[in-house]
Amino acid sequence: MRTGITRRVAVAATLLAAAFGTLITASPARASLPAVDPYQPYVAAADCTSSKYAKPGVVAFRDMTLSRLGGGDSGIVACTGYEHMEGRAWDWTNYTSNPADVARVQTMLDWMFATDDAGNQHAMARRLGIAYVIWNKRIINMYAADKTWHAYTGDNPHTDHVHFAFSWAGALQQTTWFTTSPRPDEWYPGYVPSGSSQGSVVFAGNLYKFVRAADGGIKYWYGSGGAWSGLNTVPGSGDSGTDPVAAVFGGNLYVFTTTADGQVRYWYGNGGPWNGPNTVPGSAGTYAAGSLASAVSGGNLYIFSVATTGTAVRYWYGSGGPWSAANTVPDSSGTAKIASAVFGGNLYLFSTTSTGSVRYWYGSGGPWSAANTVPGSGGDSAVATAVFAGNLYLFATASDGTVKYWYGNGGPWSGLNTVPGSSGSSNRGLSGAVFGGNLYVFANSTGGSTRYWYGNGGPWSTANTIGAA
Repeated sequence: MRTGITRRVAVAATLLAAAFGTLITASPARASLPAVDPYQPYVAAADCTSSKYAKPGVVAFRDMTLSRLGGGDSGIVACTGYEHMEGRAWDWTNYTSNPADVARVQTMLDWMFATDDAGNQHAMARRLGIAYVIWNKRIINMYAADKTWHAYTGDNPHTDHVHFAFSWAGALQQTTWFTTSPRPDEWYPGYVPSGSSQGSVVFAGNLYKFVRAADGGIKYWYGSGGAWSGLNTVPGSGDSGTDPVAAVFGGNLYVFTTTADGQVRYWYGNGGPWNGPNTVPGSAGTYAAGSLASAVSGGNLYIFSVATTGTAVRYWYGSGGPWSAANTVPDSSGTAKIASAVFGGNLYLFSTTSTGSVRYWYGSGGPWSAANTVPGSGGDSAVATAVFAGNLYLFATASDGTVKYWYGNGGPWSGLNTVPGSSGSSNRGLSGAVFGGNLYVFANSTGGSTRYWYGNGGPWSTANTIGAA
């Protein structure tokens, strides 16, 4: 993995070392999480002579941000007249002139000021004890009555760094982001709930798209809002049997595929060369031309595959040590294509059947649910998922060659929708992702080109083409 992950601060190539959880262990259960913190009052910096050292909460936030998103460090302590004088502000180096930096910052801000599943506005900002943020001539104050972005007219336009100012509670690690252990996956910026379960994923400020090429190799492009990169190759992937899936776990980008002889193999990396290929032990007997799905749930990385015997869905999970033994999703025989998602505290698995209907199972720590059917499905040859704007989206390639989709947030599924201009799609390369405030869906054309559409709540874009592999 040579390019596309250039970062001013390197991320350590480590895997989390922890024991396996039980089936679909949730991280941690929503009922056990502490209530979101109140908005903190603003206390102006006193002077630059007392308490002039970097406060532990600010240091922890800086280190976490650099390790997960990259960017640069412009410092914590300085006699500038701001909270830097007391070591409770940090300047994160990013440039508005660099599209990759802009996308990186947007990932952070979207996460920090999002409304959580319980309806708490600015949830992560409150859990961190953020007082205000300045970026690109705009400011948002968490202590003001109007907690929205406004024009900033200070001397420094903040076009080369983001200024994070902390309350004393946050600076001293007294708010719930610092006091909760373990933290849920979504309490970290860059967390992608489900777009990582197929061949498109967000990593280190870039959107990646992986495909299986005509020669059997795994190829990929990446981009951060501007033009896509050239075509890259995962080394040693020349005899892959199925479309790849990708996931982000433990600071690494993973890509999985099958071998021609029916095993699940994978590579991982975080900016340097790829590590692999590696083989998931006990994965022999995988349908080589079937499909895979991956997800991160409860501190574990999951990989799902379709077995040759009975075409049931098997899965393995791990958290940094050895992989678990093979498990089987009950009553999943007759599966064709699969996708997975994490939504509302549950891990979901979707599958198409020989008749083209879409089934799904879910669980959050105990046994899997019984099989459910998505209403209005039928004649579908591939599935993919994404979580966007509080809804779980399910995409499918229909028998007429169009991409259709449903969405829901815990109640009934929506009616059937169609991505306009998606006719001529094959059952290869279907995947979803969320990047830069937009929902993306990818699908190969019958001619072999990778196409995509995007939108943020209004009409979908027209079809765009990356290229052919």
